[in-house]
Parts: sequence; structure tokens; C-alpha cells
Amino acid sequence: MVQTLYVIGNGFDLHHGIESGYRHFGEYLKANDAATFEVVERYFELDADFWSDFGARLASFNIDTLAEDASEFLVSYGADKWRDSYHHDYQYLISQAVEAVSVKMRARGSGTGSGSLPFRTHQR
Repeated sequence: MVQTLYVIGNGFDLHHGIESGYRHFGEYLKANDAATFEVVERYFELDADFWSDFGARLASFNIDTLAEDASEFLVSYGADKWRDSYHHDYQYLISQAVEAVSVKMRARGSGTGSGSLPFRTHQR
């Protein structure tokens, strides 16, 4: 027998025990994708209200912290310890942070990176 759940309206999923809120997503991300969660911790103000205000908080990505982290690879060509890889390391660090908060979080949140949400079955 095929069973289909139609999600209609805001809160319907949560009312039926489907852990699909942003707080649940944060817990899932921390448990299943530590690298992406670390980027969230590093470049967002991860306080008690972060996940409840997730959509708005995405606009507060701390670009200054990312630039500061990446600046260690902006070494002068005249420096004694200059390496060609500094250019690649700078670009790699920035691309990893951007990918984590755009591609990876979106994939995890849509289910394409995680499988599916855990559904509880209720007997009547």
C-alpha cells in the first residue's frame, strides 16, 4: 500500500512530528557535515537565535573575517618565504567558504545531500 503525505501550509510538517525546522537543520548539519557547520560557526554570529532567524541571518555573512583568514596567503612577492601556492591557497579558502554556505547548505537542506527527513509513522 502506497502512502502519500501532502504538506499543506506552514507548520503542518512540524505539527506531525517531522523535524524540518531550521533548528533541526542546524542540529543535522552539525552531526552530519562538520566541515560546513564549522564554516557557519566561523563566518556567522551563531547565537541562540541564529537558526530561528536563519533566512535573515544568511545576509550577515562576515566577509571581514573571511578576508582576514585569507590574508595570510597575501604575501609579498619579495618575501623570503613566498610560494607560488599562496595564490591558490587564497582562492581555495574563499571558494571553500562560499561553497559551504551556498552549495553544500542548500544541498543538505533540500535533501539531495542527506537522503530524506526522518518521518514518524503514527498508528491509528
